[in-house]
Amino acid sequence: MRARNFSSEPRSSRSALGLTLVGALVLALAAQQAFSARVELGKAQARVAEARQVLGALRERSKGSARTGPDQVALARALAASAAPPSQVLHDMIVLMPSGVRFDGLELTYGPEVEIQAQVVALRVADYDEFMERLALSNRFDFVEPGPEVREGGMRARLRAVYRSGPRT
Repeated sequence: MRARNFSSEPRSSRSALGLTLVGALVLALAAQQAFSARVELGKAQARVAEARQVLGALRERSKGSARTGPDQVALARALAASAAPPSQVLHDMIVLMPSGVRFDGLELTYGPEVEIQAQVVALRVADYDEFMERLALSNRFDFVEPGPEVREGGMRARLRAVYRSGPRT
C-alpha cells in the first residue's frame, strides 16, 4: 500500500471557502454603503446649489430695491444671517485668539453687515495686543476698533468689528 503525500496535494478546505464567501459579502456591503453615501452626497450638493441660487436671487432683488422699509431690513438681516451664522463668526474669531484670551461677552448685530461687539479678557496685555493685530490682518474682519480698556493685572477691553462673509482668500 502506498502512502499519500499531503504536502504536495491540494486540499479543499471548507473554512477557506467560508472565509472567501464572508470576505465577498463584506466587500459587497462596503460597496453598497459607498454607493449610498455617494448618492446622499449628490443630493446634499444639489440642495446646497439650490440654496445658493435662492440666496443669489434674494441678494439681486435686495440690491435692485432702494426701499428701506421693514421688509428690506428683515431681508438684509436674513441674508446676513444665512451668509454668516453665529457659529461661523464665533469660530472665525476663536481661530485668531491666542491661548491667553477669552470672551467675557459677545454681541452680534445682523443688518446689512454683521456688527460685532465683544468683551475680551486677556491674561497678558501682549495676548490682547496680538489678538487685535490678528483681527485687523484677517480678511474676515473689517473696521476693528478697540474700545475702553483696563490694563491692570491682565487686560479687559471692549472691541468692535464688522464681519465679512464670503470665500476665504
